[in-house]
Amino acid sequence: MPFILGTTTVHAAIFVVRGYNLTTRHNDLLDHALRHHDAIVSYPNWACTFLGFHSFGLYIHNDNLSALGHPKDISSGWQGGFVTYSVTNRGFLVHHIYAYTIHVMVSILLKGVLFACSSSLILDKVNLGFHFPCDGPGRGSDVWDNMSDQGIVTHITGGNFMQNSVTINGWLPHFLWFFIIYIWPFSQELIKSIVWARNKLQVSPATQSKVLSIVQGHAVGVTYYLLGGIFTTWAFF
Repeated sequence: MPFILGTTTVHAAIFVVRGYNLTTRHNDLLDHALRHHDAIVSYPNWACTFLGFHSFGLYIHNDNLSALGHPKDISSGWQGGFVTYSVTNRGFLVHHIYAYTIHVMVSILLKGVLFACSSSLILDKVNLGFHFPCDGPGRGSDVWDNMSDQGIVTHITGGNFMQNSVTINGWLPHFLWFFIIYIWPFSQELIKSIVWARNKLQVSPATQSKVLSIVQGHAVGVTYYLLGGIFTTWAFF
């Protein structure tokens, strides 16, 4: 489903940028949606906020019980009778996180479609196409979408889903792929900032970094997110 949502919204954004004429198609359904994009985007934002607090609140509850010395109470049938299908407590928690991530993905993609013709950083974005470079250091912003030339291999211990999937402290040590998405782009951004500063001081190094286009950078991030989530989740079973 994430691949279907991603490809559908990408084509919708391309249509809004390339094929939709605001002057000739005035007052139709898409025109109303574009003119009221702030109100439309606010609803999935509220849904994502609720799901985020609710989902992570369940894990925080289990972490607190574990820290207070009551590990037997974190998964002892606390969901009660409102679960009508056969699912374990671990799977029940994971389903909450999946629902949260899917809603966040839909919210981001919806923003991309509704704001495809405008940008606070590049005002003439509609005329530039999809291959202009990111706004890196020294160009008005810092987009953290980078591809590294080094592979990071982490070890995931198999068969420990039952022990480590009900608390946040159990997920973080075993889902080290998560650092690829957040820590690694920040380090890449730091390297590019140093290179930019050396260029400003006219002390240029021999090796220069190359910036990806926005489409390429986001494609790398989506690939990390989808493949990392799939492979690391199944490694616990």
